[in-house]
Amino acid sequence: MEQQVQTRSTAIINTSRVTAQTTTRYSDRPYGSWNTIFIGSQAHQIAIITAYLVCSTPICPTKTKTSAYQQWLVQNENNIDSHPRNYSIKRLLSYIKKIRLQGTEILLLMDANESRQKKTGIVNTLIDKFSMHEIINLPSDMNIPTYKYSNHQIDFAMATEQLVRYTMFGAIQE
Repeated sequence: MEQQVQTRSTAIINTSRVTAQTTTRYSDRPYGSWNTIFIGSQAHQIAIITAYLVCSTPICPTKTKTSAYQQWLVQNENNIDSHPRNYSIKRLLSYIKKIRLQGTEILLLMDANESRQKKTGIVNTLIDKFSMHEIINLPSDMNIPTYKYSNHQIDFAMATEQLVRYTMFGAIQE
């Protein structure tokens, strides 16, 4: 019996001035873990990425409606034997490395499905490897439980260092 695959994805909806500045779009089809729009000129390009990383729920026949299981089905069609979360993280890090080497600044909005306090997670990897900064600072004792089921939560907003400087400079000028 063939199973129906319900792929998940993030979306970026842009309007007015951002639409006019959009130069390119990218999606990691068929996996649906992130979408990107690129704005600005080649010399000063910014990538706005919305990402969703599935949780580390075990892949088993009793959880066929989970995003992790659905991504696992797509991976199986492509002969990829890895948990979808691990595979998504690996691909996202590789993608970010590629566009950073091209000089692109990054604004990353992500549902990471992990605790903000996790010291070995994807967020700390982005901070360490790519000098990204969280741009929404919550009190250190505040933990948004986005690893729990919900419909609309982005738990991390991060930017590369130069983009943070531009943002801070703009805020000071206002």
